[in-house]
Amino acid sequence: LPSSLLSSSLFPPSLLSSSSSLSSFSSSSPRSMTSSALEPVDHEKASELSGLLQRCYGVSSWYKAPEFGVEGWELLSRASAFLLPLPESPLSGTGGSRVVVVTSAHIVHPFKFPKYYPESEHPWLHLLTPDHVRTKFEVRDSRGALLSALPLRKQVWAHPTLDVALALPKSGEELLRHISAAGREPHVTSLALKPLPLLQDQNHLPIHTHFVGHTLLPETEEQDQVPTVMSGILLGGTGDGRAFARTWDPSSPNEPRALEMGMCGGPVLDKAGECVGCVEGVVSSGPPMLQGSAVIITADRIHSFVQETEPELY
Repeated sequence: LPSSLLSSSLFPPSLLSSSSSLSSFSSSSPRSMTSSALEPVDHEKASELSGLLQRCYGVSSWYKAPEFGVEGWELLSRASAFLLPLPESPLSGTGGSRVVVVTSAHIVHPFKFPKYYPESEHPWLHLLTPDHVRTKFEVRDSRGALLSALPLRKQVWAHPTLDVALALPKSGEELLRHISAAGREPHVTSLALKPLPLLQDQNHLPIHTHFVGHTLLPETEEQDQVPTVMSGILLGGTGDGRAFARTWDPSSPNEPRALEMGMCGGPVLDKAGECVGCVEGVVSSGPPMLQGSAVIITADRIHSFVQETEPELY
């Protein structure tokens, strides 16, 4: 079995542009949106982007399949993630898990997405089951170096129709301490549950957003993802839990640019810092006005999913 999925696994090929049409960072010169990417340096803007980068974390999935000759844990895939709060457990004096990790379902359970990973191209992948897979919560610095990784609970909850999943730490308090010990300030994101305009609504005011995630780098020993911020404007929603946005690099606001590989599962934040959704992918075909746009799973659907799943999360 291959030790890991190809880079295409971080963006569903059925939704997203080919890798040749996506911008990527060079492995020899990883960059952060808080430093050399901003020229001339706007210190106020750099500070804002640095704060946004604190909102996003990483998730990696690993598999072991002794029956297929894979005796040790091997990397399966990586993506972006963020934290949402959970109410205190009414059944536990310790408070239970106070946070839940939100990420992309096609990363933690890729074998459940045959449209993304056809069996003809990934026959080995479809031999795996949830019992073969474990996930880790990853904390990185602003240059992408992995500071620490914390195993999450075995069970992962995937949405039945949307590409979003929930994972739990063994203890929410332990996870927050884990982030602090790595030198990062823990950030738990709040959801903005305001209704988003529909695509056909031509009179709505534009909603400016920030996309926060981890850009995939060519495989290296440590710096294989770099925290990244992209800016965008919501174009509208479809009414089925998805919305679309035009995106660009904050340092080049007049040049539209598609999100880069690795940003799936990352939060989409409005100007108030509230989460309006998470990244699902990028449009590769369809109406010209939408091609290259980011696909967002809206906050109200994530909120409903957490509420429906909450009884199982304790």
